[in-house]
This record gives sequence, structure tokens and C-alpha cells, in this order.
Amino acid sequence: MGEGPETVTVEVHLPAWKITLDRYARPDDAHSARQVVVTLGLYALGLVACWWSLRAGYWLTLLLTAPTALMQVRVFTLFHECTHGSLFTRKRHSELVGTLLGVLCYSSYRQWGRRHALHHATSGDLDRRGWWEIPTRTIDEFRASSRRERMTYRAVRTPALLFSLIALAFFLAVERLQAPGARRRERIDVWGTTAAIAGVVAAAIALLGPVAFLAIWLPVSALAAAGGFWLFYVQHQFEDAYWVPGAEWSFYDAAMRGSTFVRLPRILEWATLCIGYHHVHHLHPRIPNYRLAAAHWENPPFHGVTTLTLRQTLATFRAQVWTGTRMAQLKR
Repeated sequence: MGEGPETVTVEVHLPAWKITLDRYARPDDAHSARQVVVTLGLYALGLVACWWSLRAGYWLTLLLTAPTALMQVRVFTLFHECTHGSLFTRKRHSELVGTLLGVLCYSSYRQWGRRHALHHATSGDLDRRGWWEIPTRTIDEFRASSRRERMTYRAVRTPALLFSLIALAFFLAVERLQAPGARRRERIDVWGTTAAIAGVVAAAIALLGPVAFLAIWLPVSALAAAGGFWLFYVQHQFEDAYWVPGAEWSFYDAAMRGSTFVRLPRILEWATLCIGYHHVHHLHPRIPNYRLAAAHWENPPFHGVTTLTLRQTLATFRAQVWTGTRMAQLKR
């Protein structure tokens, strides 16, 4: 008899940062479930309070839409975690919860999840900029573009437009479309999510009436969409953001130099589930939200990331084109 196939042992040397962060990538199912229940409860309470306030005066309704929209942002952050598989130990639990939360966020679990995974794999790569990202051009690309393209680019990156009409249209309209290269399961998920959204809207209109529904739904959805876009913007669009050609791209550098640590007030950090520790999240997206802060503060090598306060995030709106060394403001 001949000898069997030779067994080859391959040593895999993980980077030190990966070994360090692996310790935090441990979901606590009970903790995660409580977060989901509490968040949905507060979101529902906010909607009921908005409906009740219509009797007192619309001014009160508008005041209540702000905290309600903040809870919808928190719902979206939980949805986002489900797509990473960081919230629950079992994949089917993430799929079930993520699919249900996606209806409240106007987003398909499968399609949004795949697109977001591509974001993590290409963030900061000039050769792999996705159509779903906030458009970013180099100064040479901007100068070589037509007048109409320049006007469109300026308009899209104008905060007043980006965080209002564009943000709302993205979730309500763009998320209803099939993404290029979408797989069959993703297409079915988009159709199913859209059908579920239509069902929820129809039921709400039947219960509240069209006027009351719009009076509550529109400001809540608009504020939540603006908050979601704002978070994504300030986490990746800043003066010293990491942008390099594909041949020079590094996953570690993209996370540490292309993501910010946004130090939010305690209430906003709670509402956004610590997503401000975005550099840690990009390095290891399987870390649940309630371990991100510990992963950052217990490991000094992660402290050198670009850190922004809530006030300092306003300066990121000036970062519009990549000059080859940093993001700069476009001159009129």
C-alpha cells in the first residue's frame, strides 16, 4: 500500500491588534436581546406620545419627534450590528432580528448587509469607491469634470441638502431599488422588505388617518435619516481622512486613519450604541456595541486615532475633495 497524502501544517500569524480585539468579539445574547426590546419599546412609546400630542398642539408633536427619531437611529444601529453578526451568537437570530428591524429602517437586511460589508472592505480605497458611498472626488477629477458634474457634486456635498432631501430619498427610494449585481436572495429580500413597509404604512394610515400619519411619520423619518447620514459622514469625511490608490491600501490604516473616534455626550453615545468608536468597529466589526468602549480605552495603541467632539464635527463639512494629501474645501 502506498503512503497517504502528506499533511502540511500552515502557521497563520495573526496581527497583534487582531488577537487583542478578538477578546471583545463575544456577544451576550441576553444583553443584546434587552437592547432590542428596550429600543423598540422606547421607539413605540415615542410614536404614541407624538400621536397623543396632536391633541395638545403640533408644536409639542414636533418637539417629541426629535427623541423619537433618535430612537429610530438606535434601531438602525442595532440593524447594522445584525448585518455584521455581532449582536447574537447564532446567525439565524441575527437574520431574523435584522430583517424585522430593517422594515423600521426602510432597508433590506441582505442587500444592505452586503453593501456595507463592501464599505468595510474598500473604505479609503480610491480605486474601489462604491456608488452607495457619499461621493468623494480627487481635486484632479473635479477639475476634469464638466460644469454640470461639478454643480451636482457641490450640491450633493452641501450639508443642507445632503442631510435633508438626499438622506430621506436614499432610505425611502434608493433602498427600494435592486443593487447592481444583487443575488436572487437579496432581490427577494428587497421585495419582501418593501412589501412589509407598505403593509405597515397602510395599517398606520388606516389606524391614524393620512393627515395624522404624515404629521408624525415625516418629521421622525426625516430627522432619523439626517442623523444616520450625519454619523456616517463625520466618521469618514474629515481633513486628514485616509485615501490612497488600491495598490497602497491597507485594511488597518483604512480603519485607524480613515475612521474617527467621535466623543459624543453620554446620552448620544447611549442612543447611537457607541458607534462613535468607529475605528474599533472598522478594525473588528464582530465586536458588539457594548464592548467597543472597553476595546478602545483598555488598549493605548487605539488612542492615536483622529478624535472629534460634537462641536468639532462641524469642521468636517469643509472636507470636500481629496488633494492627494488631505481633504480640502472647494473654492467658489
